[in-house]
Amino acid sequence: MNLNRLITCIAVLCCYTGLFSQDLIPVKNEKGKYGYLTPEGTIALKYKFDDAGPFIEGMAKVRKGNKWGYINAEGEQVIPIKYSEMQDWHEGISRVALGGKITDGQLVDAKWGYIDRNGNEVLKIEYDEIGDWLNGNIAYVKKGDKYGYINPKAQFVVPCQYKAVGTPNRFGYFWVNEGGNFKNWEEKDLNIRQDWGGKYGVFNTQGEEIIPCRYKAVGTFLTDEMIRKQNEKLLKNVSDDKAVSTLVNKYSRLLGNKYRQYVYSQIVGYEYASLTNSSVTRSKSKLEILGHDHRPSGVSTTTEYYAANTLLYPFSAFPDYSLSDIERAAIFWASEKFDGSYPAIFNVALKQTLLPENTHEWVSTPTDYVCAIADRVGKSDMTMNYYSTLNKDLLLQENIAANASNSDKAQIWLTNFDYDFAEIREFGTSRLIHISGVADANLYSSISDFRDSLAVVTVSDKYGAIKLQGFNWNLIVPTVYDKVLMPTEKFIGVAMNGKSGFLNYDGKVVIPLTYDGVAQFRNGYARVMQGNKWGLIDCTGKVAIPTKWAAVLDVDSVNTRYTWVTNPSDNLYYCYDILQKRQLGNGYADLYTYFNKDNVAFVGQEAEIYTKGEDGTVGLTTQKAIGCVTPTGNIVLPFVFTDLDMAKEGYEILKKSGRMTLTDREIRNMKIYTSPVRNEFQLYDIIPDELWDF
Repeated sequence: MNLNRLITCIAVLCCYTGLFSQDLIPVKNEKGKYGYLTPEGTIALKYKFDDAGPFIEGMAKVRKGNKWGYINAEGEQVIPIKYSEMQDWHEGISRVALGGKITDGQLVDAKWGYIDRNGNEVLKIEYDEIGDWLNGNIAYVKKGDKYGYINPKAQFVVPCQYKAVGTPNRFGYFWVNEGGNFKNWEEKDLNIRQDWGGKYGVFNTQGEEIIPCRYKAVGTFLTDEMIRKQNEKLLKNVSDDKAVSTLVNKYSRLLGNKYRQYVYSQIVGYEYASLTNSSVTRSKSKLEILGHDHRPSGVSTTTEYYAANTLLYPFSAFPDYSLSDIERAAIFWASEKFDGSYPAIFNVALKQTLLPENTHEWVSTPTDYVCAIADRVGKSDMTMNYYSTLNKDLLLQENIAANASNSDKAQIWLTNFDYDFAEIREFGTSRLIHISGVADANLYSSISDFRDSLAVVTVSDKYGAIKLQGFNWNLIVPTVYDKVLMPTEKFIGVAMNGKSGFLNYDGKVVIPLTYDGVAQFRNGYARVMQGNKWGLIDCTGKVAIPTKWAAVLDVDSVNTRYTWVTNPSDNLYYCYDILQKRQLGNGYADLYTYFNKDNVAFVGQEAEIYTKGEDGTVGLTTQKAIGCVTPTGNIVLPFVFTDLDMAKEGYEILKKSGRMTLTDREIRNMKIYTSPVRNEFQLYDIIPDELWDF
């Protein structure tokens, strides 16, 4: 045995010994052929295969030419070597293909089916496509232009009779279409709202028909992969200032009147904002048109919106589900019209009809078992109300009537319910309604989110605050202030006649209005301003940092002893010790983190960085770099990092080494390692070998 083969054998032995019922090891010889060796290195099966896998449960998958099959430990074909492709076993069956040809590395024009471990066909090899297992328990099949789903026993849970089948969501629900004309199967889930015709229904992965297949459109079934693809499409679309109008035009043919066009333009404007600001998500919209953090307008989740905007549904990541989200995920609509009007609402988990079709023109997706409804949408006699899916009745005794064709149409909204209440907006005024139907008699210009049962309200241009007590909302802060901050830590910041202070949650003044500006309390402290200088006070009103700084940062929750201040003379950041009431350390040009529990923070300043010139020479240049320091200014990590994540990784490596200081050589090595020219220097010390590229 030559040296190369010996090395190969040793490597393979390390990987495979003891993992399989037989200890035979697949090995490739110098001619590219595979055979099997014993652990002692003797040939058990000759080198005659073009590819070979390990033995699992007494069988090994092998290839001769372009054909696959299985052999036993004696080299006998237990499954004939005749298949163009053969997938791994899944619950005792394997997806296989016969015929076809390889084009651009892919098998095309083959016929597919499933076999068991005895080689018996459990699904006839006559299908044009068979998909991967979804949710671990179903896979789509295609024959001609018809689709269906099978389970791991190769039994049909959905017969192969539909023009398309949707991808199941994580709760196991998916749509089917009969009679449609899908142009691109790979994008079927994204383009479902394009009018490809046919009728839709809903199944679950057990093969139960939940919604009959007789509707022109059904609700959106989002999966992680769908959201990823939709985000990719959105990012491609949003590339310039004309993006909003471009997105509106994409579905302009669905717009029935100017009212709807205005609604859609606002929604698309929000979608655009979502993509240009990663901190904005649908549930955290700050745009007035879509409501507050927890009370988005019902318009944002109407069936009409889904029908027109399936391609415009971005999330930065798939949200985590709470119980209420799971309940909402079981609610779907179906409509006999492509634009989603006059829909029926179903609870697919309970197989119940919550709202019969053709009852109302416009219906939002229910939240907290209540949905907004509207009729005569966009007309002069438009009406709106709430519908309880539990009681199957309207929530308000009288509809809200509105002339939606006039200039005030944008002010007519019903928000979704959240935490048992919603907001009714009518022509510039807002009032709250409890899920029981009890409504607040007071009218406000705006109502904020609730925090600690409190919300900020405005009447005209004056601010106040209300407190939720049972079904009632009591005005605890009269609407006389020029500004009221969102309540935090039992304090409400207010401003009147140019002076600011704090109230408690009963509306009483606890810190007098003597400051020129205040910020919310954070972790026991609040920033305050006198003149144009900032300081910090504690919850008793005592001065923690004098008002002499250009800026003071809020106190962080991890380390409440230290915060950062900006010196007016040089605009650098300095550490301030709240306990000792004094400035510490040096000033820094950039600030990346607060001090953590180890009393270190990541900051930035000008430093020498290794770079490579156009002529290939390596030299030092001065530019912004990130380092790690203590409150007193001791340098834990030198200013050599150009990326914060890399700096944090370097700190963790140093911390694990048990040392918090570096020698001059180690600083030099780290400076080299963090530069783009590190492979010019083959030096390392505390930097682990695997982190170097050479």
